[in-house]
Amino acid sequence: DDEQLVGDLERVARVTYQRALGAGFADTLEQRALARLGLERGWIRAYVLYRGASPVAYWQCATYRGTLFLLRTGFDAGYARQRPGIYLLMRVLEDAIADPSLSVVDFGPGDAPYKRHFSNDSHLEREETVFAPTWRGLRTNAVRAPVLGAARLARRGLDASQLTERVRSRWRARLRSRP
Repeated sequence: DDEQLVGDLERVARVTYQRALGAGFADTLEQRALARLGLERGWIRAYVLYRGASPVAYWQCATYRGTLFLLRTGFDAGYARQRPGIYLLMRVLEDAIADPSLSVVDFGPGDAPYKRHFSNDSHLEREETVFAPTWRGLRTNAVRAPVLGAARLARRGLDASQLTERVRSRWRARLRSRP
């Protein structure tokens, strides 16, 4: 039932750190329409882990030409010690392996530890941005470049000192504690 699915995804999503960032799943008319259409056509799959009648974690996925794309995930931070997202990911992967129409699982962008742990192949990709050769394009690039450069230097420093995961965990915990 797409109504129950969207409602359950929203119940989990509202307590995730992704919501504090303005990312992740959100119950909107657009998401409801996409869920309905995707479920009808077999384009999306959603996995929800329940404790009793309460949803505690989810993975939202899409399928296309033999590939399962992991789109969104979230879990109730109150269950963090039990690792419900990883448990549910194991069920997602189990289903993907058993499905003869799927040959690839695409974890999406980023370098989360679970992606390194559960994948056997990876490809580094780079995002390229092209600016128009106009005054406005040059100005936009001039404002953007120092910000991205500082972020890149900070990330390299954290990676070199092996503090990336610690900072990431503290940042997520801080976002989870926000009202």
